[in-house]
Amino acid sequence: MKNNYKKKLCACLGALMLSSVAIAETDELVLLPAFLDDTWEANAAFAVTTGYMDISSSVAGGGATYGFQLAFNCPVFTIPGKNVILQQIDLNFYDNNGLEMTTLEINPHYFWSLSDEMRVGMGPGLGYIWTDKKNGRDPNLLAGQFGFAFEYRKEKLYASFGSRYQWTESEKFYKGSDKKEDLDNLLTTFKVGYNF
Repeated sequence: MKNNYKKKLCACLGALMLSSVAIAETDELVLLPAFLDDTWEANAAFAVTTGYMDISSSVAGGGATYGFQLAFNCPVFTIPGKNVILQQIDLNFYDNNGLEMTTLEINPHYFWSLSDEMRVGMGPGLGYIWTDKKNGRDPNLLAGQFGFAFEYRKEKLYASFGSRYQWTESEKFYKGSDKKEDLDNLLTTFKVGYNF
């Protein structure tokens, strides 16, 4: 199980590196724009999120989530034109079936512009999970994920719908048991935010 998790995490990291290499092959790519390009702007956005997390484990089942997202233009790569790479930092909270989870995720997405107001994006990510299991152990887990999102933007306001699947490492959750379980999960969210 541990090796299987490591393979999935390596796949997420590999996808992130390959997407970076593919982007780097374009002639107009700007590397490290936050430091080397005077015209670079973060265009930071903050959103509140709500969603549903389905955990494929006996440790917990499906339940509601809420959280926050901070997004900004990638400080490592700038893509010319209407397409953009957004760095997205998500903090999600889950509390169901005797398990409390807090997940911190970094999910860079490459967004394609569909129109002046609509765009779609996808990309890999990395995460860290803090758990609190009632009458059990409280392990912290590393995670890798891949997701997609649709965004609608109108001036400074925006709404987003998206989903991501997350693979986690396996740990012991029950006292007196050596059985290890993962918290692999599918999270679907709706976000409403403001672009500063």
